[in-house]
Amino acid sequence: MADCVVKIFVEEGLESSLYGLGTELEFYSSLSKVNSPLKNHIPEILASGILYLENGTYKVVPWDGKGVPDAIGKCNLISWNYREDDFPFGIWSKKQFEYKRAGKSVCELKTSDGCTGIWPYVITKRCKGKIFAQLRDTLTWEDMLNLASFLGEQLRNLHLLPYPPFDDLTLSSFKQKMELTNGCMEDFLCKSNIPVEWEFFIRTLAEKKKDVASRLTNWGDPIPGTLIGKVDEYIPDDFAKLLHVYKVFSVAHHLFFFGCDIFCFGKDISWWNLY
Repeated sequence: MADCVVKIFVEEGLESSLYGLGTELEFYSSLSKVNSPLKNHIPEILASGILYLENGTYKVVPWDGKGVPDAIGKCNLISWNYREDDFPFGIWSKKQFEYKRAGKSVCELKTSDGCTGIWPYVITKRCKGKIFAQLRDTLTWEDMLNLASFLGEQLRNLHLLPYPPFDDLTLSSFKQKMELTNGCMEDFLCKSNIPVEWEFFIRTLAEKKKDVASRLTNWGDPIPGTLIGKVDEYIPDDFAKLLHVYKVFSVAHHLFFFGCDIFCFGKDISWWNLY
Protein backbone atom coordinates (compact mmCIF):
# COMPACT_ATOMS: atom_id res chain seq x y z
CA MET A 1 0.00 0.00 0.00
CA ALA A 2 3.02 2.30 0.12
CA ASP A 3 2.46 3.32 -3.50
CA CYS A 4 -1.30 3.81 -3.07
CA VAL A 5 -3.59 6.48 -1.67
CA VAL A 6 -6.96 5.50 -0.20
CA LYS A 7 -9.59 8.24 -0.12
CA ILE A 8 -12.83 7.62 1.78
CA PHE A 9 -15.62 10.15 1.15
CA VAL A 10 -17.46 11.18 4.31
CA GLU A 11 -17.87 14.96 4.17
CA GLU A 12 -21.44 16.29 4.51
CA GLY A 13 -23.02 12.86 4.64
CA LEU A 14 -23.61 9.95 2.28
CA GLU A 15 -25.36 11.75 -0.57
CA SER A 16 -22.70 14.46 -0.87
CA SER A 17 -20.03 11.78 -0.67
CA LEU A 18 -21.58 9.83 -3.53
CA TYR A 19 -21.57 12.94 -5.71
CA GLY A 20 -17.97 13.55 -4.74
CA LEU A 21 -16.90 10.11 -5.96
CA GLY A 22 -19.40 9.97 -8.84
CA THR A 23 -18.16 13.20 -10.46
CA GLU A 24 -14.55 12.14 -10.01
CA LEU A 25 -15.18 8.84 -11.77
CA GLU A 26 -17.10 10.59 -14.55
CA PHE A 27 -14.15 12.92 -15.01
CA TYR A 28 -11.72 10.02 -15.40
CA SER A 29 -14.11 8.34 -17.83
CA SER A 30 -14.19 11.47 -19.98
CA LEU A 31 -10.40 11.62 -20.02
CA SER A 32 -10.20 8.07 -21.32
CA LYS A 33 -13.02 8.54 -23.82
CA VAL A 34 -11.24 11.36 -25.64
CA ASN A 35 -7.74 10.09 -24.83
CA SER A 36 -6.83 13.39 -23.23
CA PRO A 37 -3.12 13.94 -22.52
CA LEU A 38 -4.20 15.27 -19.12
CA LYS A 39 -4.60 11.68 -17.91
CA ASN A 40 -0.82 11.30 -18.02
CA HIS A 41 -0.44 13.88 -15.26
CA ILE A 42 -3.04 12.84 -12.69
CA PRO A 43 -3.11 9.85 -10.32
CA GLU A 44 -4.22 6.57 -11.87
CA ILE A 45 -7.34 5.03 -10.34
CA LEU A 46 -6.61 1.50 -9.12
CA ALA A 47 -9.99 0.70 -7.56
CA SER A 48 -13.22 2.40 -6.53
CA GLY A 49 -16.42 1.31 -4.89
CA ILE A 50 -18.62 1.29 -1.82
CA LEU A 51 -17.57 0.12 1.63
CA TYR A 52 -20.50 -0.74 3.88
CA LEU A 53 -21.29 -2.45 7.16
CA GLU A 54 -23.84 -5.27 7.11
CA ASN A 55 -24.67 -7.46 10.10
CA GLY A 56 -21.41 -6.58 11.80
CA THR A 57 -19.30 -7.37 8.71
CA TYR A 58 -17.58 -4.87 6.44
CA LYS A 59 -18.21 -5.54 2.76
CA VAL A 60 -16.93 -3.94 -0.44
CA VAL A 61 -18.78 -3.48 -3.72
CA PRO A 62 -16.72 -2.31 -6.74
CA TRP A 63 -18.28 0.69 -8.49
CA ASP A 64 -17.07 2.62 -11.54
CA GLY A 65 -19.69 5.36 -11.15
CA LYS A 66 -22.16 3.84 -13.62
CA GLY A 67 -25.49 2.52 -12.39
CA VAL A 68 -26.42 2.31 -8.72
CA PRO A 69 -25.11 -0.49 -6.46
CA ASP A 70 -27.76 -2.32 -4.43
CA ALA A 71 -26.27 -0.99 -1.20
CA ILE A 72 -26.98 2.55 -2.42
CA GLY A 73 -30.26 1.76 -4.18
CA LYS A 74 -31.82 0.82 -0.84
CA CYS A 75 -31.29 4.37 0.40
CA ASN A 76 -33.72 5.85 -2.16
CA LEU A 77 -31.39 8.68 -3.12
CA ILE A 78 -32.22 8.48 -6.83
CA SER A 79 -35.70 9.75 -7.75
CA TRP A 80 -35.31 9.89 -11.53
CA ASN A 81 -34.84 7.43 -14.37
CA TYR A 82 -31.35 6.71 -15.60
CA ARG A 83 -29.66 4.41 -18.06
CA GLU A 84 -27.30 1.69 -16.89
CA ASP A 85 -24.41 3.30 -18.76
CA ASP A 86 -25.11 6.70 -17.16
CA PHE A 87 -23.36 8.28 -14.20
CA PRO A 88 -26.35 8.84 -11.89
CA PHE A 89 -24.10 10.69 -9.44
CA GLY A 90 -22.26 12.61 -12.17
CA ILE A 91 -21.87 16.34 -12.69
CA TRP A 92 -25.40 17.12 -13.93
CA SER A 93 -26.98 15.21 -11.06
CA LYS A 94 -24.65 16.98 -8.66
CA LYS A 95 -25.84 20.33 -10.01
CA GLN A 96 -29.42 19.27 -9.28
CA PHE A 97 -28.35 18.25 -5.79
CA GLU A 98 -26.69 21.62 -5.22
CA TYR A 99 -29.79 23.45 -6.44
CA LYS A 100 -31.93 21.44 -4.04
CA ARG A 101 -29.69 22.40 -1.12
CA ALA A 102 -29.08 26.02 -2.09
CA GLY A 103 -30.48 28.59 0.32
CA LYS A 104 -31.52 26.00 2.91
CA SER A 105 -30.38 25.78 6.49
CA VAL A 106 -28.84 22.64 7.95
CA CYS A 107 -32.14 21.84 9.68
CA GLU A 108 -34.05 22.03 6.39
CA LEU A 109 -31.75 19.72 4.48
CA LYS A 110 -32.88 16.15 4.08
CA THR A 111 -30.44 13.59 5.38
CA SER A 112 -29.90 9.99 4.35
CA ASP A 113 -31.64 8.55 7.40
CA GLY A 114 -31.22 4.82 7.86
CA CYS A 115 -28.23 4.67 5.52
CA THR A 116 -25.42 4.79 8.03
CA GLY A 117 -22.34 2.65 7.72
CA ILE A 118 -21.84 3.32 3.99
CA TRP A 119 -18.71 4.98 2.62
CA PRO A 120 -17.72 5.59 -1.03
CA TYR A 121 -13.98 5.18 -1.64
CA VAL A 122 -11.34 5.39 -4.33
CA ILE A 123 -7.78 4.05 -4.42
CA THR A 124 -5.28 5.87 -6.62
CA LYS A 125 -1.62 5.54 -7.36
CA ARG A 126 0.51 7.78 -5.17
CA CYS A 127 2.11 10.80 -6.84
CA LYS A 128 5.82 10.81 -6.07
CA GLY A 129 7.97 13.89 -5.89
CA LYS A 130 8.17 17.16 -3.96
CA ILE A 131 5.62 19.92 -3.67
CA PHE A 132 6.36 23.38 -4.99
CA ALA A 133 6.80 24.90 -1.52
CA GLN A 134 9.77 22.62 -0.95
CA LEU A 135 11.41 23.58 -4.25
CA ARG A 136 10.51 27.24 -4.62
CA ASP A 137 13.78 28.63 -3.25
CA THR A 138 15.95 26.32 -5.34
CA LEU A 139 14.26 26.65 -8.74
CA THR A 140 15.81 28.82 -11.40
CA TRP A 141 13.85 31.42 -13.33
CA GLU A 142 13.86 29.09 -16.32
CA ASP A 143 12.47 26.27 -14.17
CA MET A 144 9.68 28.57 -12.97
CA LEU A 145 8.79 29.48 -16.55
CA ASN A 146 8.73 25.83 -17.55
CA LEU A 147 6.45 25.02 -14.63
CA ALA A 148 4.10 27.87 -15.49
CA SER A 149 4.04 26.71 -19.11
CA PHE A 150 3.28 23.15 -18.03
CA LEU A 151 0.39 24.26 -15.81
CA GLY A 152 -1.02 26.39 -18.62
CA GLU A 153 -0.86 23.45 -21.01
CA GLN A 154 -2.73 21.20 -18.59
CA LEU A 155 -5.41 23.82 -18.00
CA ARG A 156 -5.87 24.05 -21.75
CA ASN A 157 -6.27 20.26 -21.90
CA LEU A 158 -8.86 20.54 -19.17
CA HIS A 159 -10.79 23.20 -21.10
CA LEU A 160 -10.80 21.03 -24.22
CA LEU A 161 -12.67 18.22 -22.48
CA PRO A 162 -16.27 17.82 -23.68
CA TYR A 163 -18.84 18.17 -20.95
CA PRO A 164 -21.26 15.27 -20.35
CA PRO A 165 -24.23 15.16 -22.73
CA PHE A 166 -27.27 17.15 -21.69
CA ASP A 167 -30.04 15.07 -23.22
CA ASP A 168 -33.84 15.03 -22.96
CA LEU A 169 -33.74 12.69 -19.96
CA THR A 170 -31.46 15.05 -18.07
CA LEU A 171 -33.60 18.06 -19.04
CA SER A 172 -36.73 16.31 -17.80
CA SER A 173 -35.05 15.62 -14.49
CA PHE A 174 -33.97 19.25 -14.22
CA LYS A 175 -37.52 20.46 -14.75
CA GLN A 176 -38.77 18.22 -11.95
CA LYS A 177 -36.10 19.43 -9.56
CA MET A 178 -36.74 23.10 -10.23
CA GLU A 179 -40.51 22.64 -9.94
CA LEU A 180 -41.10 25.23 -12.62
CA THR A 181 -44.53 26.83 -12.71
CA ASN A 182 -46.58 26.76 -15.91
CA GLY A 183 -43.85 24.79 -17.65
CA CYS A 184 -42.25 28.07 -18.78
CA MET A 185 -38.62 26.98 -18.86
CA GLU A 186 -38.34 26.87 -22.64
CA ASP A 187 -40.04 30.27 -23.00
CA PHE A 188 -37.64 31.84 -20.51
CA LEU A 189 -34.61 30.39 -22.25
CA CYS A 190 -35.87 31.46 -25.65
CA LYS A 191 -36.30 35.06 -24.49
CA SER A 192 -32.92 35.28 -22.75
CA ASN A 193 -30.87 33.07 -25.09
CA ILE A 194 -29.33 31.36 -22.07
CA PRO A 195 -28.35 27.72 -22.72
CA VAL A 196 -30.27 25.32 -20.51
CA GLU A 197 -27.00 24.12 -18.96
CA TRP A 198 -26.31 27.64 -17.68
CA GLU A 199 -29.91 28.20 -16.65
CA PHE A 200 -29.60 25.65 -13.90
CA PHE A 201 -26.33 27.18 -12.72
CA ILE A 202 -27.84 30.68 -12.63
CA ARG A 203 -30.87 29.52 -10.69
CA THR A 204 -28.62 27.85 -8.13
CA LEU A 205 -26.66 31.08 -7.67
CA ALA A 206 -29.92 32.97 -7.19
CA GLU A 207 -30.98 30.56 -4.45
CA LYS A 208 -27.61 30.80 -2.72
CA LYS A 209 -27.84 34.59 -2.80
CA LYS A 210 -30.89 34.57 -0.53
CA ASP A 211 -28.93 33.72 2.62
CA VAL A 212 -25.41 34.76 1.64
CA ALA A 213 -25.08 37.31 4.46
CA SER A 214 -26.10 34.84 7.17
CA ARG A 215 -23.77 32.17 5.78
CA LEU A 216 -20.86 34.59 5.77
CA THR A 217 -21.71 35.63 9.33
CA ASN A 218 -21.73 32.02 10.47
CA TRP A 219 -18.44 31.52 8.69
CA GLY A 220 -17.00 34.32 10.82
CA ASP A 221 -13.41 35.55 10.67
CA PRO A 222 -11.58 36.77 8.66
CA ILE A 223 -14.54 38.48 6.92
CA PRO A 224 -15.23 41.93 8.47
CA GLY A 225 -18.82 42.62 9.44
CA THR A 226 -18.80 45.85 7.42
CA LEU A 227 -18.16 43.90 4.23
CA ILE A 228 -20.81 41.31 5.07
CA GLY A 229 -23.29 44.15 5.51
CA LYS A 230 -22.57 45.32 1.97
CA VAL A 231 -22.35 41.92 0.32
CA ASP A 232 -25.67 42.35 -1.51
CA GLU A 233 -24.26 45.45 -3.22
CA TYR A 234 -21.50 43.35 -4.78
CA ILE A 235 -23.79 40.64 -6.12
CA PRO A 236 -25.66 41.33 -9.39
CA ASP A 237 -29.44 41.21 -9.45
CA ASP A 238 -29.30 39.19 -12.67
CA PHE A 239 -26.60 36.52 -12.70
CA ALA A 240 -27.10 36.03 -16.42
CA LYS A 241 -25.20 39.28 -16.93
CA LEU A 242 -22.08 37.47 -15.73
CA LEU A 243 -22.23 35.27 -18.80
CA HIS A 244 -22.64 38.10 -21.34
CA VAL A 245 -24.33 35.49 -23.52
CA TYR A 246 -27.24 37.49 -24.80
CA LYS A 247 -25.74 41.00 -24.47
CA VAL A 248 -22.39 40.50 -26.21
CA PHE A 249 -22.16 37.25 -28.12
CA SER A 250 -24.46 35.88 -30.78
CA VAL A 251 -23.60 32.29 -29.86
CA ALA A 252 -23.58 30.57 -26.49
CA HIS A 253 -20.34 29.94 -24.69
CA HIS A 254 -19.01 26.42 -24.61
CA LEU A 255 -19.22 25.15 -21.06
CA PHE A 256 -16.31 23.66 -19.23
CA PHE A 257 -16.04 22.11 -15.83
CA PHE A 258 -13.15 23.65 -14.02
CA GLY A 259 -12.20 24.16 -10.42
CA CYS A 260 -8.57 25.03 -9.86
CA ASP A 261 -6.61 26.06 -6.81
CA ILE A 262 -2.90 26.59 -7.23
CA PHE A 263 -0.98 27.33 -4.04
CA CYS A 264 2.66 27.24 -3.04
CA PHE A 265 2.04 24.01 -1.13
CA GLY A 266 0.47 22.05 -3.93
CA LYS A 267 -1.80 21.92 -6.91
CA ASP A 268 -5.31 20.60 -7.26
CA ILE A 269 -7.29 20.40 -10.46
CA SER A 270 -10.81 19.04 -10.29
CA TRP A 271 -13.93 18.87 -12.42
CA TRP A 272 -16.51 19.40 -9.76
CA ASN A 273 -17.33 23.07 -10.07
CA LEU A 274 -19.09 24.77 -12.95
CA TYR A 275 -17.70 28.20 -13.83
